[in-house]
Amino acid sequence: GGAAAEAAADPAAPLTPQIPPEALAAYLDGVIGSAMARDHIAGVTVSVVQNDQVIFKKGYGQASFDPARPVDPDRTLFRIGSISKTFTWILLMEEIAAGRIRKDAPINLYLPEELQIRDQGFRNPVQVAHLLDHSPGFEDRVMGQLMERDFARERPMAQYLRQERPRRVREPGQFPTYSNYGVGLAGQALTYVSGTPFETMVEQRITGPLGMTRTTFREPHPPREGIPAAMAPSLAANLSDGFRWTPGGGFEARPFEYLGHLAPAGSASSTAADMARYMIALLNDGVNGESAVFGPATARAFRTGLRPNDDGLNTWPHGFIAYPLPGGRTGYGHSGGTLSFTSNMVIVPELDLGVFISMNTEAPAGVVLDLTSNIVAQFYGGEPARPRTGDPELARMA
Repeated sequence: GGAAAEAAADPAAPLTPQIPPEALAAYLDGVIGSAMARDHIAGVTVSVVQNDQVIFKKGYGQASFDPARPVDPDRTLFRIGSISKTFTWILLMEEIAAGRIRKDAPINLYLPEELQIRDQGFRNPVQVAHLLDHSPGFEDRVMGQLMERDFARERPMAQYLRQERPRRVREPGQFPTYSNYGVGLAGQALTYVSGTPFETMVEQRITGPLGMTRTTFREPHPPREGIPAAMAPSLAANLSDGFRWTPGGGFEARPFEYLGHLAPAGSASSTAADMARYMIALLNDGVNGESAVFGPATARAFRTGLRPNDDGLNTWPHGFIAYPLPGGRTGYGHSGGTLSFTSNMVIVPELDLGVFISMNTEAPAGVVLDLTSNIVAQFYGGEPARPRTGDPELARMA
C-alpha cells in the first residue's frame, strides 16, 4: 500500500509495524466467538489485510443449516449492503477523471429525461457532487420499497427510480441526509453516459480486473425481461442465508432480500477473500498486482472530505465514510446493512491496514461496526474513538 510503496522507493523507510498474525487470530477468535454466543449470530466472515498481504481470513459458524454449510471465507457470499456504494463511487470518480462527467455539473445533464430531477420550487439544481456527499436535499424514504422479498415484484432500476421519486425538501448542498435514491441516480447516470448496464460496468472495470470472481451485483432469480441477468449458479449455490434468532425457535432462515432495483446502492454480494483483494487495491491507490481500477486523482478524492467536519459530522470523502480511530487516526470505508446482514469495511492508510467483516443474522451489530477500532486500539494503542455527546435538550425531551 502507501507505506509499502514508499518503503520500496526508500529501502531505509520502515514498513508499518505489522500486526502478528497469530496474535490477531487469537484476538479475533475471542472477540467474534464471544459475540456470536452472546448475540446469537449464525455466521461471520472476516478478512484483514496489511502491507499488501492477507494476514487473516476466516469463516465462523454456519451459512446454512439445511443443508448444513459452514461459512468459508473463500467461497461463501454474504450480502454487503451499502459497501456496494463504494464500487459506484469508483466508477463515478473515474468518469469524472476521464472528463465524461463533471462533478460541479447538474446530474440532470447525465440522466434520461424521464429520470431528471424536477425543480419542485427549488432554485438550485442537484449537482453530481451533491450525490457524492448525500446532500441532494431529498427526503429519506426507506419503508416499503427499499428491499423486495418477492421477485415477481422486482422492477428495472429506471422504473424504480421513476416511480419512487422522493420529494425535495431543501436546497441541495446544505447538509447530508443519507440518500440511497441519490446513489441510484448516480448509477443510472453512469449507465446513461457509458451505454453499459451498471452490473456489466462493475464486472468490466472493477471485479474482473481485480480477479474478484466471487463478487457480483447480480442476484439469484429466474430470467426476466428488463431485469439484469441473474448471478451465476455456482455463486448462488454459495450464498449465505440470512437469519433471525428467536428464543423459542432458534435460527430461522429468511427470504432473499432483492435490491437489484437499486443495485448501485446495495445489491452486491461478496466473500471475505474477494473483499481482501478489494481492500488491497483501495490501500494501493487503485492497484492490486497488475491491475489498476482507478488512478491517483480518484485515490486522493477518497481521502479528501467534501464537507467541513462540523460537530463531528462525516466529511464524506467523495462518497466514502471517514471513521475516527484510536490514536487520532482516520479510517475510510463504508458499512452496510440489509434486514439480515450487517457488514463493515474500513481501510487505515497510515497503518496500511484493511478490515472487512460481515454477519448473516439480525443481531446487535457492535462486533461488526467496532471491529476496526478495536483492532487498532488492541495492536497500536490509543483510546477507541467515542461518539460525540448528545444534546442535553434531547434528554429533557425524552
